[in-house]
Amino acid sequence: MMHGHVVPPTSIKASRRFINRDDLVRMDAALAKAKRTGGGWKVEYRVVHPTSHPLAGETRWIEVESSLVRKPPGSLGGLLGVTRDITARKMAEQALAERDTQLALAGRTALVGSFAFDVASGRMQISPGYATIHGLPEGTIETTRAEWRTRIHPDDLLRLEAIAQNDTASQTRENFCEYRIIRPGGEVRWIESRAVTSYNSEGSAQRIVGADIDVTERRRAEEALFERNAQLELASKIGRVGSFTADFTTGIVRLSPGCATLYGLPEGTLEISRRDARAHLHPEDLDRVEALRNRALAEQRRELIAQFRIVRADNGEIRWVESRSLISYGEGGRPLRVIGVGIDVTDRKLAEDHKSFLISELDHRVKNTLACIAVIVEQTRAGSSSMDEFLKVLQGRIQSLANTHTLLSVN
Repeated sequence: MMHGHVVPPTSIKASRRFINRDDLVRMDAALAKAKRTGGGWKVEYRVVHPTSHPLAGETRWIEVESSLVRKPPGSLGGLLGVTRDITARKMAEQALAERDTQLALAGRTALVGSFAFDVASGRMQISPGYATIHGLPEGTIETTRAEWRTRIHPDDLLRLEAIAQNDTASQTRENFCEYRIIRPGGEVRWIESRAVTSYNSEGSAQRIVGADIDVTERRRAEEALFERNAQLELASKIGRVGSFTADFTTGIVRLSPGCATLYGLPEGTLEISRRDARAHLHPEDLDRVEALRNRALAEQRRELIAQFRIVRADNGEIRWVESRSLISYGEGGRPLRVIGVGIDVTDRKLAEDHKSFLISELDHRVKNTLACIAVIVEQTRAGSSSMDEFLKVLQGRIQSLANTHTLLSVN
């Protein structure tokens, strides 16, 4: 079974059937050498299990170790030995080799460096990668604790010393910290340091072995993300825009800071219940919004857009909100989650209402004016003896109406 055979082979040729071809040459060369020298035969090789095997397609590493059995007068009679499946060991060796290669590559690109610090002497043995990270001259293999302190950013030095004192007092074995260094030339870099400390029988630190990783780019990305999120939060509060996530299973609605501001909730409010969220809807809009939502869920719509009024929690002010959200569903069409944004559109709604009022007022006035003109035309026609007289009197009366309208508009 180890060699991929479901049925035991009956010949040496058959027994070699599933061995990797690249390994067969090496196996035969090792066996030939053992025959010449009279020594033992030890070799490692791979076996690829066939489709009929329970481990079909899997490659396993096998180690064989045997002695040659000779017949008088010295002819080879056979082999006597053992075979072992060493796949787990080979995989571990491969992983270790890959990890060593990765560490070497990282060191060459100035991202990782190792060190060993002797507490009693204050001297520190360092790798080339460490020297590169800290901006030390090429070829530097040793430095001191005192020299290390001079490179630490002044704002981080006291914090690092406090951490070291606390770790030593509690005999902490594994240590982790992040700090800034100032390289020669003034460049500031962020370092992530991980180390293991050994102590003597009296509890005093003796040796610290660890690695430094240059995490400057990560820290800069984190700072940029923090600044961008802060800017977005401020923009959301100013623009009265907020995002939310509603979970149908728990009934919890998670809010962004902008959404909490929009609804007039206390600063720092991150989540409320769905019942509390409904309580902020204007009573006259509640049934309509609920019906719209229920219809969307029944039809398993992915997107839902709604406009409604809310009553702010802090001052009772009524505001118009436009909500745009996406709905996700589980098995059987069961709604799972709603993710969306709410936008304060009160100013726009007021502008639309004012525009509608002006159009309505204009329509009313135009109709009144046309009605007046119709009456003037009718009265002028009844009192005129000719078409010329009709046109002359009509023109005068319309002009008088226009002058009156102008006076009313000015006043």
